[in-house]
Amino acid sequence: MSTAEVIATVSIIVNFILVVVIYRGNGRRNEYDFVDTQIADILKIQMKYPEYRRDGFTPTEGAEKLRFDAYRCLVWNSLETMYEKYGERRLRKSSFFPAMQLLARRHKSWLTDDGKGYALKLKRFLTE
Repeated sequence: MSTAEVIATVSIIVNFILVVVIYRGNGRRNEYDFVDTQIADILKIQMKYPEYRRDGFTPTEGAEKLRFDAYRCLVWNSLETMYEKYGERRLRKSSFFPAMQLLARRHKSWLTDDGKGYALKLKRFLTE
């Protein structure tokens, strides 16, 4: 093998390693951005409608009930998506886990009232 071939081979290997490292870094940043966006959207709604943060808040009729139903659907679907996408082990280590648990604990009654569609493992994971 000539010197030029060795240099070319080493260059290809180094470039491949750099591409893998950069790709993994971007992937993790995109994952962070996804979770951060989900939680930020929920917090924006809570800032606009602070009563949604109260334990036991359940409007019974009208536009407020429809809006609150959509909000709780957003909360649980976001939590379920994060759970399915990243898994328990990764989420437990993440900085988002406490925020996810807080949301789940605050709205735990949703799981028993009409949360039949949500996985039992998800319910246990978030409310333990």
